[in-house]
Amino acid sequence: MNVNLFVKIIELIKIKLFEIIIINNKKAFED
Repeated sequence: MNVNLFVKIIELIKIKLFEIIIINNKKAFED
Protein backbone atom coordinates (compact mmCIF):
# COMPACT_ATOMS: atom_id res chain seq x y z
CA MET A 1 0.00 0.00 0.00
CA ASN A 2 1.14 3.52 -0.80
CA VAL A 3 1.95 5.21 2.51
CA ASN A 4 1.66 8.75 1.08
CA LEU A 5 -1.86 8.01 -0.17
CA PHE A 6 -2.80 6.63 3.26
CA VAL A 7 -1.47 9.77 4.98
CA LYS A 8 -3.39 12.03 2.57
CA ILE A 9 -6.62 10.12 3.27
CA ILE A 10 -6.09 10.48 7.04
CA GLU A 11 -5.46 14.22 6.63
CA LEU A 12 -8.68 14.62 4.61
CA ILE A 13 -10.65 12.71 7.25
CA LYS A 14 -9.18 14.92 10.01
CA ILE A 15 -10.18 18.07 8.11
CA LYS A 16 -13.73 16.76 7.55
CA LEU A 17 -14.11 15.81 11.22
CA PHE A 18 -12.79 19.23 12.26
CA GLU A 19 -15.31 20.97 9.95
CA ILE A 20 -18.17 18.87 11.37
CA ILE A 21 -17.15 19.73 14.95
CA ILE A 22 -17.00 23.46 14.13
CA ILE A 23 -20.43 23.36 12.44
CA ASN A 24 -21.93 21.50 15.42
CA ASN A 25 -20.41 24.01 17.84
CA LYS A 26 -21.86 26.94 15.88
CA LYS A 27 -25.31 25.30 15.89
CA ALA A 28 -25.04 24.66 19.64
CA PHE A 29 -24.17 28.31 20.30
CA GLU A 30 -27.06 29.53 18.12
CA ASP A 31 -29.50 27.54 20.27
